[in-house]
Amino acid sequence: MPASTTVLICGLGITGQSIVRYLASEANLLVTDTRLETSPEIARIAEQLSSKSDQLKVVKVSELATHWAEITEMYVSPGLPLSHEIVQKALEEDIPVRGDIDLFLDHVDKPVLAITGTNGKTTVVSLITELLASRGFISVGNIGTPVLDGLQRRASGFVLELSSFQLERLKSPSFKVATCLNVTADHLDHHASFDEYLNAKRRIYENCEMVIYNAKDELTVPQNTVGRQSIAINDDPKWRVESGGVVISGEFVPASEFSLTGEHNLYNIVVSAAFAHHMGVSLEEMLPVLRSFKGLPHRQQLIKVDSGVTLIDDSKSTNVASTVVAIQAFNCARRPLVLLLGGDSKGVDLAPLTNATLTTDHVVLYGQDAYRFKEIMDSTMVVHMAKTFEHAIRTSIECAGSEGTILFSPACASFDMFSNYVERGRSFCAIARRLLDPTTRDCH
Repeated sequence: MPASTTVLICGLGITGQSIVRYLASEANLLVTDTRLETSPEIARIAEQLSSKSDQLKVVKVSELATHWAEITEMYVSPGLPLSHEIVQKALEEDIPVRGDIDLFLDHVDKPVLAITGTNGKTTVVSLITELLASRGFISVGNIGTPVLDGLQRRASGFVLELSSFQLERLKSPSFKVATCLNVTADHLDHHASFDEYLNAKRRIYENCEMVIYNAKDELTVPQNTVGRQSIAINDDPKWRVESGGVVISGEFVPASEFSLTGEHNLYNIVVSAAFAHHMGVSLEEMLPVLRSFKGLPHRQQLIKVDSGVTLIDDSKSTNVASTVVAIQAFNCARRPLVLLLGGDSKGVDLAPLTNATLTTDHVVLYGQDAYRFKEIMDSTMVVHMAKTFEHAIRTSIECAGSEGTILFSPACASFDMFSNYVERGRSFCAIARRLLDPTTRDCH
Protein backbone atom coordinates (compact mmCIF):
# COMPACT_ATOMS: atom_id res chain seq x y z
CA MET A 1 0.00 0.00 0.00
CA PRO A 2 1.22 3.57 -0.68
CA ALA A 3 2.47 5.41 2.41
CA SER A 4 -0.24 8.05 1.98
CA THR A 5 -2.99 5.42 2.24
CA THR A 6 -5.40 5.84 5.15
CA VAL A 7 -7.28 2.71 6.09
CA LEU A 8 -10.31 2.65 8.36
CA ILE A 9 -10.66 -0.45 10.53
CA CYS A 10 -14.06 -0.96 12.13
CA GLY A 11 -14.08 -3.29 15.09
CA LEU A 12 -11.52 -4.06 17.79
CA GLY A 13 -12.35 -7.69 18.46
CA ILE A 14 -9.91 -10.48 17.65
CA THR A 15 -10.29 -9.98 13.90
CA GLY A 16 -9.94 -6.21 14.01
CA GLN A 17 -6.82 -6.45 16.12
CA SER A 18 -5.27 -8.89 13.65
CA ILE A 19 -5.94 -6.43 10.79
CA VAL A 20 -4.26 -3.66 12.79
CA ARG A 21 -1.18 -5.84 13.38
CA TYR A 22 -0.97 -6.81 9.72
CA LEU A 23 -1.32 -3.31 8.28
CA ALA A 24 0.48 -1.37 11.03
CA SER A 25 3.64 -0.72 9.00
CA GLU A 26 1.98 -0.29 5.62
CA ALA A 27 -0.62 2.43 6.04
CA ASN A 28 -1.98 5.19 8.22
CA LEU A 29 -4.73 3.57 10.29
CA LEU A 30 -7.94 5.01 11.62
CA VAL A 31 -9.55 2.62 14.10
CA THR A 32 -13.05 2.74 15.54
CA ASP A 33 -15.52 0.50 17.31
CA THR A 34 -19.20 1.01 18.04
CA ARG A 35 -18.47 -0.16 21.63
CA LEU A 36 -15.64 2.29 22.20
CA GLU A 37 -17.61 4.48 24.61
CA THR A 38 -19.51 1.68 26.37
CA SER A 39 -16.98 -1.13 26.82
CA PRO A 40 -14.00 -0.60 29.16
CA GLU A 41 -12.27 -3.62 27.57
CA ILE A 42 -12.54 -2.17 24.03
CA ALA A 43 -11.36 1.22 25.31
CA ARG A 44 -8.34 -0.48 26.93
CA ILE A 45 -7.46 -2.31 23.70
CA ALA A 46 -7.77 0.94 21.73
CA GLU A 47 -5.46 2.75 24.13
CA GLN A 48 -2.85 -0.01 23.94
CA LEU A 49 -2.87 -0.02 20.14
CA SER A 50 -2.62 3.75 19.79
CA SER A 51 0.34 3.89 22.19
CA LYS A 52 2.36 1.51 19.99
CA SER A 53 2.21 3.38 16.69
CA ASP A 54 2.27 6.97 15.46
CA GLN A 55 0.50 5.80 12.31
CA LEU A 56 -2.60 4.67 14.23
CA LYS A 57 -5.35 6.96 15.45
CA VAL A 58 -8.39 5.81 17.40
CA VAL A 59 -11.57 7.78 16.71
CA LYS A 60 -15.12 7.58 18.00
CA VAL A 61 -17.86 6.70 15.54
CA SER A 62 -19.25 10.21 15.98
CA GLU A 63 -15.90 11.66 14.84
CA LEU A 64 -15.76 9.79 11.53
CA ALA A 65 -17.57 12.59 9.69
CA THR A 66 -14.38 14.65 9.59
CA HIS A 67 -12.27 11.81 8.17
CA TRP A 68 -14.20 10.36 5.22
CA ALA A 69 -12.28 12.44 2.66
CA GLU A 70 -8.94 10.92 3.65
CA ILE A 71 -10.04 7.27 3.87
CA THR A 72 -9.08 5.15 0.86
CA GLU A 73 -10.13 1.72 2.12
CA MET A 74 -12.19 0.22 4.92
CA TYR A 75 -11.98 -3.14 6.73
CA VAL A 76 -15.03 -4.28 8.63
CA SER A 77 -14.95 -6.90 11.37
CA PRO A 78 -17.42 -9.79 10.93
CA GLY A 79 -19.64 -8.74 13.84
CA LEU A 80 -20.63 -5.41 12.26
CA PRO A 81 -23.60 -5.90 9.87
CA LEU A 82 -23.14 -4.59 6.35
CA SER A 83 -26.39 -2.70 6.87
CA HIS A 84 -24.77 -0.57 9.58
CA GLU A 85 -24.70 3.17 8.90
CA ILE A 86 -20.88 3.26 8.95
CA VAL A 87 -20.68 0.72 6.13
CA GLN A 88 -23.44 2.41 4.17
CA LYS A 89 -21.68 5.78 4.48
CA ALA A 90 -18.44 4.27 3.18
CA LEU A 91 -20.27 2.83 0.18
CA GLU A 92 -21.86 6.24 -0.49
CA GLU A 93 -18.35 7.72 -0.49
CA ASP A 94 -17.16 5.02 -2.96
CA ILE A 95 -14.74 3.63 -0.38
CA PRO A 96 -13.98 -0.09 -0.90
CA VAL A 97 -15.32 -2.15 2.01
CA ARG A 98 -13.38 -5.33 2.70
CA GLY A 99 -12.88 -8.01 5.35
CA ASP A 100 -9.82 -9.77 6.73
CA ILE A 101 -10.41 -12.79 4.46
CA ASP A 102 -10.02 -10.52 1.40
CA LEU A 103 -6.65 -9.33 2.69
CA PHE A 104 -5.64 -12.90 3.48
CA LEU A 105 -6.51 -14.11 -0.03
CA ASP A 106 -4.56 -11.19 -1.52
CA HIS A 107 -1.36 -12.43 0.08
CA VAL A 108 -1.66 -16.18 0.66
CA ASP A 109 0.41 -18.36 -1.69
CA LYS A 110 -0.50 -21.74 -0.21
CA PRO A 111 -3.57 -23.97 -0.71
CA VAL A 112 -6.67 -22.83 1.22
CA LEU A 113 -9.35 -25.39 2.09
CA ALA A 114 -12.60 -23.71 3.14
CA ILE A 115 -15.40 -25.05 5.32
CA THR A 116 -18.68 -23.48 6.40
CA GLY A 117 -22.02 -24.73 7.72
CA THR A 118 -24.46 -23.96 10.49
CA ASN A 119 -23.23 -26.91 12.56
CA GLY A 120 -20.18 -29.15 12.61
CA LYS A 121 -17.70 -26.86 10.88
CA THR A 122 -15.25 -26.63 13.81
CA THR A 123 -15.28 -30.42 14.20
CA VAL A 124 -14.61 -30.87 10.47
CA VAL A 125 -11.91 -28.18 10.35
CA SER A 126 -10.17 -29.79 13.34
CA LEU A 127 -10.36 -33.27 11.84
CA ILE A 128 -9.12 -32.14 8.41
CA THR A 129 -6.24 -30.30 10.08
CA GLU A 130 -5.24 -33.46 11.96
CA LEU A 131 -5.46 -35.51 8.75
CA LEU A 132 -3.19 -32.98 7.02
CA ALA A 133 -0.90 -32.18 9.96
CA SER A 134 1.96 -34.24 8.46
CA ARG A 135 1.62 -32.08 5.32
CA GLY A 136 2.12 -28.88 7.34
CA PHE A 137 -1.46 -27.55 7.25
CA ILE A 138 -2.83 -25.40 10.07
CA SER A 139 -6.38 -24.26 10.92
CA VAL A 140 -7.34 -20.58 10.79
CA GLY A 141 -10.40 -18.34 10.63
CA ASN A 142 -13.54 -18.59 12.69
CA ILE A 143 -12.04 -21.52 14.60
CA GLY A 144 -9.90 -19.14 16.66
CA THR A 145 -6.66 -18.11 14.91
CA PRO A 146 -7.26 -15.05 12.71
CA VAL A 147 -6.25 -15.69 9.10
CA LEU A 148 -3.78 -12.80 9.04
CA ASP A 149 -2.00 -14.15 12.10
CA GLY A 150 -1.88 -17.52 10.32
CA LEU A 151 0.05 -15.91 7.44
CA GLN A 152 2.88 -15.18 9.86
CA ARG A 153 3.34 -18.88 10.61
CA ARG A 154 5.24 -21.41 8.54
CA ALA A 155 2.51 -23.49 6.98
CA SER A 156 2.16 -25.53 3.81
CA GLY A 157 -1.56 -24.81 3.63
CA PHE A 158 -4.58 -23.58 5.55
CA VAL A 159 -7.84 -25.15 6.67
CA LEU A 160 -10.20 -22.20 6.91
CA GLU A 161 -13.41 -22.08 8.94
CA LEU A 162 -15.77 -19.43 7.61
CA SER A 163 -18.92 -17.96 9.11
CA SER A 164 -21.78 -16.41 7.16
CA PHE A 165 -20.62 -13.02 8.51
CA GLN A 166 -17.23 -13.49 6.83
CA LEU A 167 -18.62 -14.93 3.61
CA GLU A 168 -21.20 -12.20 3.02
CA ARG A 169 -18.50 -9.51 2.78
CA LEU A 170 -15.93 -11.54 0.86
CA LYS A 171 -15.34 -9.84 -2.49
CA SER A 172 -13.99 -12.75 -4.53
CA PRO A 173 -13.94 -16.21 -2.94
CA SER A 174 -11.34 -18.52 -4.48
CA PHE A 175 -10.44 -21.69 -2.60
CA LYS A 176 -8.70 -24.91 -3.59
CA VAL A 177 -11.40 -27.06 -1.95
CA ALA A 178 -14.68 -25.89 -0.40
CA THR A 179 -17.76 -27.29 1.32
CA CYS A 180 -20.93 -26.13 3.01
CA LEU A 181 -21.80 -28.86 5.52
CA ASN A 182 -25.42 -27.90 6.27
CA VAL A 183 -27.70 -24.88 6.56
CA THR A 184 -30.41 -24.41 9.18
CA ALA A 185 -31.92 -21.19 10.52
CA ASP A 186 -29.38 -19.18 12.52
CA HIS A 187 -28.16 -15.60 12.96
CA LEU A 188 -31.45 -14.12 11.80
CA ASP A 189 -30.75 -11.19 14.12
CA HIS A 190 -27.90 -10.34 11.73
CA HIS A 191 -29.22 -11.49 8.34
CA ALA A 192 -32.46 -10.04 7.00
CA SER A 193 -33.87 -13.46 6.06
CA PHE A 194 -33.05 -17.16 5.87
CA ASP A 195 -32.45 -16.79 2.11
CA GLU A 196 -29.87 -14.09 2.77
CA TYR A 197 -28.15 -16.36 5.30
CA LEU A 198 -28.26 -19.31 2.86
CA ASN A 199 -26.84 -17.24 0.01
CA ALA A 200 -23.98 -16.07 2.23
CA LYS A 201 -23.13 -19.69 3.05
CA ARG A 202 -23.27 -20.77 -0.60
CA ARG A 203 -20.73 -18.12 -1.58
CA ILE A 204 -18.02 -20.49 -0.39
CA TYR A 205 -18.33 -22.39 -3.69
CA GLU A 206 -17.63 -19.42 -5.95
CA ASN A 207 -14.52 -19.89 -8.13
CA CYS A 208 -13.19 -22.83 -6.10
CA GLU A 209 -11.15 -25.59 -7.75
CA MET A 210 -12.90 -28.52 -6.03
CA VAL A 211 -16.35 -28.75 -4.42
CA ILE A 212 -17.33 -31.39 -1.87
CA TYR A 213 -20.99 -31.55 -0.84
CA ASN A 214 -23.85 -33.71 0.40
CA ALA A 215 -25.89 -34.73 -2.64
CA LYS A 216 -28.85 -35.53 -0.37
CA ASP A 217 -29.05 -32.00 1.05
CA GLU A 218 -30.36 -29.59 -1.58
CA LEU A 219 -29.45 -26.50 0.43
CA THR A 220 -25.74 -27.37 0.34
CA VAL A 221 -25.50 -28.47 -3.30
CA PRO A 222 -23.48 -25.99 -5.43
CA GLN A 223 -25.57 -24.28 -8.05
CA ASN A 224 -22.90 -24.80 -10.70
CA THR A 225 -20.22 -27.51 -10.84
CA VAL A 226 -19.48 -27.27 -14.57
CA GLY A 227 -15.74 -27.34 -15.25
CA ARG A 228 -14.86 -28.11 -11.63
CA GLN A 229 -13.83 -31.23 -9.81
CA SER A 230 -16.38 -32.48 -7.31
CA ILE A 231 -17.28 -35.22 -4.85
CA ALA A 232 -21.02 -35.62 -4.36
CA ILE A 233 -21.12 -37.48 -1.05
CA ASN A 234 -24.01 -39.97 -0.72
CA ASP A 235 -24.36 -40.04 -4.51
CA ASP A 236 -20.83 -41.22 -5.26
CA PRO A 237 -20.54 -44.94 -4.33
CA LYS A 238 -16.97 -44.35 -3.13
CA TRP A 239 -18.00 -41.63 -0.66
CA ARG A 240 -21.10 -42.17 1.42
CA VAL A 241 -22.69 -42.76 4.79
CA GLU A 242 -24.23 -46.20 5.14
CA SER A 243 -26.02 -48.11 7.87
CA GLY A 244 -23.45 -48.92 10.52
CA GLY A 245 -20.55 -47.06 8.99
CA VAL A 246 -19.10 -45.10 6.09
CA VAL A 247 -17.53 -45.67 2.70
CA ILE A 248 -14.27 -43.77 2.25
CA SER A 249 -12.46 -43.94 -1.09
CA GLY A 250 -14.49 -47.06 -1.86
CA GLU A 251 -13.70 -48.89 1.40
CA PHE A 252 -16.31 -49.57 4.10
CA VAL A 253 -15.28 -48.62 7.64
CA PRO A 254 -17.60 -49.61 10.53
CA ALA A 255 -18.79 -46.80 12.81
CA SER A 256 -17.57 -48.87 15.77
CA GLU A 257 -13.99 -48.11 14.75
CA PHE A 258 -14.36 -44.37 15.36
CA SER A 259 -13.98 -42.54 18.67
CA LEU A 260 -16.18 -39.75 17.32
CA THR A 261 -19.72 -40.84 18.10
CA GLY A 262 -23.17 -39.88 16.82
CA GLU A 263 -24.89 -40.50 13.49
CA HIS A 264 -24.40 -36.87 12.46
CA ASN A 265 -20.63 -37.26 12.81
CA LEU A 266 -20.46 -40.03 10.21
CA TYR A 267 -20.99 -37.43 7.48
CA ASN A 268 -18.38 -35.19 9.12
CA ILE A 269 -15.91 -38.08 8.93
CA VAL A 270 -16.62 -38.74 5.24
CA VAL A 271 -16.33 -35.10 4.19
CA SER A 272 -13.08 -34.67 6.17
CA ALA A 273 -11.64 -37.77 4.54
CA ALA A 274 -12.64 -36.47 1.10
CA PHE A 275 -10.69 -33.26 1.71
CA ALA A 276 -7.63 -35.22 2.82
CA HIS A 277 -7.93 -37.59 -0.15
CA HIS A 278 -7.93 -34.66 -2.56
CA MET A 279 -4.73 -33.40 -0.91
CA GLY A 280 -3.02 -36.75 -1.47
CA VAL A 281 -3.55 -38.57 1.84
CA SER A 282 -4.14 -42.31 1.48
CA LEU A 283 -6.81 -44.23 3.36
CA GLU A 284 -4.06 -46.11 5.21
CA GLU A 285 -2.68 -42.80 6.48
CA MET A 286 -6.14 -41.52 7.40
CA LEU A 287 -7.44 -44.45 9.42
CA PRO A 288 -5.30 -44.00 12.58
CA VAL A 289 -6.37 -40.36 12.78
CA LEU A 290 -10.03 -41.09 12.06
CA ARG A 291 -10.04 -43.79 14.73
CA SER A 292 -8.38 -41.66 17.44
CA PHE A 293 -10.12 -38.31 16.87
CA LYS A 294 -12.50 -37.79 19.80
CA GLY A 295 -14.08 -34.47 18.92
CA LEU A 296 -13.88 -31.08 20.57
CA PRO A 297 -14.26 -29.67 24.06
CA HIS A 298 -17.79 -28.39 24.76
CA ARG A 299 -19.26 -30.41 21.88
CA GLN A 300 -21.30 -33.27 23.41
CA GLN A 301 -18.42 -33.77 25.85
CA LEU A 302 -18.87 -36.25 28.68
CA ILE A 303 -17.70 -34.63 31.94
CA LYS A 304 -16.35 -37.09 34.48
CA VAL A 305 -17.67 -36.76 38.03
CA ASP A 306 -17.71 -39.27 40.85
CA SER A 307 -21.39 -38.78 41.63
CA GLY A 308 -24.07 -40.83 39.89
CA VAL A 309 -25.11 -37.94 37.63
CA THR A 310 -23.93 -37.89 33.99
CA LEU A 311 -22.95 -34.42 32.74
CA ILE A 312 -22.84 -33.58 29.02
CA ASP A 313 -21.22 -30.26 28.09
CA ASP A 314 -22.60 -29.23 24.70
CA SER A 315 -22.01 -25.51 25.16
CA LYS A 316 -20.94 -25.26 21.51
CA SER A 317 -24.57 -25.85 20.50
CA THR A 318 -25.46 -22.26 19.71
CA ASN A 319 -28.55 -22.89 17.58
CA VAL A 320 -31.74 -24.94 17.59
CA ALA A 321 -30.68 -27.54 15.01
CA SER A 322 -27.56 -28.41 16.96
CA THR A 323 -29.52 -28.91 20.18
CA VAL A 324 -32.09 -31.10 18.41
CA VAL A 325 -29.21 -33.33 17.25
CA ALA A 326 -27.84 -33.47 20.81
CA ILE A 327 -31.22 -34.48 22.25
CA GLN A 328 -31.49 -37.26 19.68
CA ALA A 329 -27.95 -38.42 20.45
CA PHE A 330 -28.59 -38.72 24.20
CA ASN A 331 -32.16 -39.96 24.16
CA CYS A 332 -30.84 -43.35 25.35
CA ALA A 333 -28.93 -41.78 28.26
CA ARG A 334 -29.50 -42.63 31.89
CA ARG A 335 -32.84 -41.23 33.07
CA PRO A 336 -34.15 -38.82 33.95
CA LEU A 337 -32.78 -36.78 31.05
CA VAL A 338 -32.62 -33.09 31.96
CA LEU A 339 -32.15 -30.52 29.19
CA LEU A 340 -30.59 -27.21 30.23
CA LEU A 341 -30.88 -24.46 27.65
CA GLY A 342 -31.09 -20.70 27.23
CA GLY A 343 -29.22 -17.52 26.31
CA ASP A 344 -29.53 -15.28 23.24
CA SER A 345 -31.61 -17.15 20.64
CA LYS A 346 -30.63 -14.71 17.85
CA GLY A 347 -34.21 -14.25 16.69
CA VAL A 348 -34.63 -17.68 15.07
CA ASP A 349 -37.72 -19.89 15.08
CA LEU A 350 -37.61 -22.10 18.17
CA ALA A 351 -40.51 -24.36 17.10
CA PRO A 352 -38.33 -27.36 16.07
CA LEU A 353 -37.51 -27.82 19.75
CA THR A 354 -41.15 -28.42 20.67
CA ASN A 355 -41.22 -32.05 19.55
CA ALA A 356 -37.56 -32.72 20.32
CA THR A 357 -37.96 -31.81 23.99
CA LEU A 358 -40.82 -34.30 24.38
CA THR A 359 -38.19 -37.03 24.68
CA THR A 360 -36.63 -35.33 27.72
CA ASP A 361 -37.94 -35.59 31.28
CA HIS A 362 -37.24 -32.03 32.45
CA VAL A 363 -36.32 -28.76 30.75
CA VAL A 364 -34.50 -26.06 32.72
CA LEU A 365 -34.48 -22.57 31.17
CA TYR A 366 -32.25 -19.59 31.94
CA GLY A 367 -30.98 -16.39 30.38
CA GLN A 368 -32.18 -13.62 28.09
CA ASP A 369 -34.67 -15.63 26.03
CA ALA A 370 -35.89 -18.15 28.62
CA TYR A 371 -39.49 -17.02 28.20
CA ARG A 372 -39.29 -17.45 24.40
CA PHE A 373 -38.43 -21.10 24.99
CA LYS A 374 -41.17 -21.52 27.58
CA GLU A 375 -43.76 -20.31 25.06
CA ILE A 376 -42.97 -23.13 22.59
CA MET A 377 -42.84 -25.96 25.14
CA ASP A 378 -45.59 -28.57 25.01
CA SER A 379 -48.06 -28.26 27.89
CA THR A 380 -47.12 -31.76 29.06
CA MET A 381 -43.47 -30.82 29.58
CA VAL A 382 -42.01 -30.28 33.03
CA VAL A 383 -40.37 -26.84 32.66
CA HIS A 384 -38.31 -25.04 35.30
CA MET A 385 -37.41 -21.32 35.09
CA ALA A 386 -34.08 -20.31 36.66
CA LYS A 387 -33.12 -16.83 37.80
CA THR A 388 -29.34 -17.24 37.36
CA PHE A 389 -26.96 -19.62 35.60
CA GLU A 390 -25.98 -21.27 38.88
CA HIS A 391 -29.65 -21.56 39.84
CA ALA A 392 -30.26 -23.33 36.50
CA ILE A 393 -27.47 -25.84 37.14
CA ARG A 394 -28.58 -26.45 40.72
CA THR A 395 -32.15 -27.05 39.53
CA SER A 396 -30.89 -29.43 36.83
CA ILE A 397 -28.99 -31.44 39.45
CA GLU A 398 -32.09 -31.67 41.62
CA CYS A 399 -34.12 -32.90 38.64
CA ALA A 400 -31.46 -35.47 37.68
CA GLY A 401 -31.62 -37.11 41.08
CA SER A 402 -28.97 -39.68 41.95
CA GLU A 403 -28.34 -41.19 38.50
CA GLY A 404 -29.86 -39.03 35.75
CA THR A 405 -28.26 -37.17 32.82
CA ILE A 406 -27.90 -33.40 32.48
CA LEU A 407 -27.55 -32.32 28.85
CA PHE A 408 -26.30 -28.74 28.71
CA SER A 409 -27.11 -27.83 25.11
CA PRO A 410 -28.15 -24.15 25.14
CA ALA A 411 -29.44 -23.69 21.54
CA CYS A 412 -28.34 -20.08 21.93
CA ALA A 413 -25.43 -17.70 21.67
CA SER A 414 -23.68 -17.04 24.96
CA PHE A 415 -23.31 -13.28 24.77
CA ASP A 416 -26.09 -12.41 27.21
CA MET A 417 -23.91 -13.77 30.04
CA PHE A 418 -20.53 -14.88 28.67
CA SER A 419 -17.86 -13.76 26.21
CA ASN A 420 -18.14 -17.00 24.19
CA TYR A 421 -19.31 -20.61 24.31
CA VAL A 422 -15.96 -21.76 25.75
CA GLU A 423 -16.31 -19.54 28.82
CA ARG A 424 -19.92 -20.70 29.15
CA GLY A 425 -18.93 -24.37 28.97
CA ARG A 426 -16.14 -23.97 31.49
CA SER A 427 -18.48 -22.14 33.84
CA PHE A 428 -21.06 -24.92 33.54
CA CYS A 429 -18.43 -27.54 34.29
CA ALA A 430 -16.94 -25.65 37.23
CA ILE A 431 -20.30 -24.92 38.89
CA ALA A 432 -21.62 -28.45 38.34
CA ARG A 433 -18.37 -29.93 39.65
CA ARG A 434 -18.52 -27.79 42.77
CA LEU A 435 -22.15 -28.71 43.41
CA LEU A 436 -21.73 -32.43 42.70
CA ASP A 437 -18.18 -33.35 43.61
CA PRO A 438 -15.49 -30.82 44.66
CA THR A 439 -12.69 -33.32 43.84
CA THR A 440 -13.55 -33.58 40.13
CA ARG A 441 -11.25 -31.86 37.62
CA ASP A 442 -12.39 -28.84 35.64
CA CYS A 443 -13.13 -29.08 31.90
CA HIS A 444 -11.04 -27.36 29.24
